Amino acid sequence: MEWHPVRKYRRPSLQMLAILPTVLIGFLMILWVCLTTVSENVSLDNEPTYQITGPWRVSVDGEKRGTVTLPANPSARAGDCVVYTTVLEKQPTFCNFLMFHSSHQYVRVYLDGELLMSYGRAQKTSVPMSPGSPWQSVRLPSEWVGKELSIELAGYYDNYAGELLSVSIGTKAGLLFSIVKNALPVLIPTFPTLLYGLVMLAVSFCFHEQAGRRMRYLGLFTTTTAVWILLEAHITQLFSGNILLNMNLIFILFSLVPVFAVCYLLTYPEFEKSRYIRFVLAASFVNSILIHALRFLGLVDYLKSVQSVHLMLLLTMCGILGVYIREKRDGHELNSESRILFAALIVLSVFGLMDIVRFYMPITDIAAWYSSIGLFCFVLLLGYSAVRQEARNKAENIEREIYRKLAYTDILTGLKNRTAFEEQMELYRQKSDRNSLIIMMADMNDLKWINDNLGHKAGDQALMVVAHLLAQNFEKCLCYRIGGDEFCVFSERHTEQEFTAAAETFTQVISAQKIAAGHTLSISCGYVRQNGRTVDQTLVRADSKMYEKKMAYRTRNGMG
Repeated sequence: MEWHPVRKYRRPSLQMLAILPTVLIGFLMILWVCLTTVSENVSLDNEPTYQITGPWRVSVDGEKRGTVTLPANPSARAGDCVVYTTVLEKQPTFCNFLMFHSSHQYVRVYLDGELLMSYGRAQKTSVPMSPGSPWQSVRLPSEWVGKELSIELAGYYDNYAGELLSVSIGTKAGLLFSIVKNALPVLIPTFPTLLYGLVMLAVSFCFHEQAGRRMRYLGLFTTTTAVWILLEAHITQLFSGNILLNMNLIFILFSLVPVFAVCYLLTYPEFEKSRYIRFVLAASFVNSILIHALRFLGLVDYLKSVQSVHLMLLLTMCGILGVYIREKRDGHELNSESRILFAALIVLSVFGLMDIVRFYMPITDIAAWYSSIGLFCFVLLLGYSAVRQEARNKAENIEREIYRKLAYTDILTGLKNRTAFEEQMELYRQKSDRNSLIIMMADMNDLKWINDNLGHKAGDQALMVVAHLLAQNFEKCLCYRIGGDEFCVFSERHTEQEFTAAAETFTQVISAQKIAAGHTLSISCGYVRQNGRTVDQTLVRADSKMYEKKMAYRTRNGMG
């Protein structure tokens, strides 16, 4: 009859019994507090801001275009003077600042015909350049209620000519908080992505060959893309007013994104064998160099070359999809790592494509928002894949270590076995030092008599006792069971006097041990220091000494 173990019911641990009700009660308390607590608003952004949506009267080069509400983008061309005019009404709380964002436009702001600020006309650059896209902050005079506000815009590009998305009024602190809050959907996913990229770059130099190269290009791609997204979020003006530097960095970093993306893809065998992907890498590299060369010569503005970068990104997305389709068509079974990689790349491509489409729409809000979400999901999926792979590797290493331990361990005694002994002997054969090693051979006396008269169980017990005492007395040494009743000890840490004392103690301790039926154990030992001999010669001499001791024991006990 075949025996099957009965699976016992596992009672929940004490920790689990404590955690579950604690978590449940804690969650219910949080919910109760959120629903019932009412407090005065003492948050740092408690100064409200108000959007002036309209109505605004609009004129283009003096021609009246009627009234609009913001956001607005009237039909205008680069250089046209577009003027938005409205009457400022009293707000519920104190307001003394006006703020709006201008995209590649020269700006003037008037209040009842009096010039309050001007931006962009005074810049001097080595080549023709847009005035950039800053936040315009205008301090209002103390008496502004009921006065006529005019915002005059002259676009540097046709795409942005006359575009005005929103105008807000409030205190400067309130307006700055509103900028940060509006950018949070971009900042929250992008900062951890940037940190991930920097970590990948740093640790890549600790790895060699393929792994290091892959991590390096992943770090370059994620760091470059994350910094570009942060610059596009229109918050760097909180730290630096150098708008032209910010604008140039945006375009320079953006031109590098497809190059680093394709370099990263080519670290995977699925993409490395694709001639199309290698072509995209060459095209992206040439495109990046050409963009900077034309910009340096003042022939083509960065913004006018964005389309070529978008084209490189679209070619890369097509390549990702093409390689995936090819792998499925050819019947290649994708492992879990490859499946997660393709999922991450497709998610990133979809979100990136959404930002490309939005770039060509007439009115847009914060740029690169979809890209920030896509990049975060991409990194999250890769991180999940890495954790999963690491867990798998750890499990395999533990399994290998268990098998190795089983392969090199004597099951009965727990000492190292004959296989481990032979491997260590080979290592000693290759060593140049032939002086420090001491080898001891030990053979248990009367094991056959114990097995025949007291039973094999008693014999096994005797072997386990000897092995335990051997390991205990020679704990700094390598101890082996190399045969039925034969043991061996390698020592490189004892002087000859120390080893002699340990061997005598071991022999005495063994002689004091008794097993079933009161039988006293006995062991014969022989040991030799290497002293210039080969390890095999030393082993033979130790074995010879042990044999002499064994013969003497047999003679003393009349065993012939």
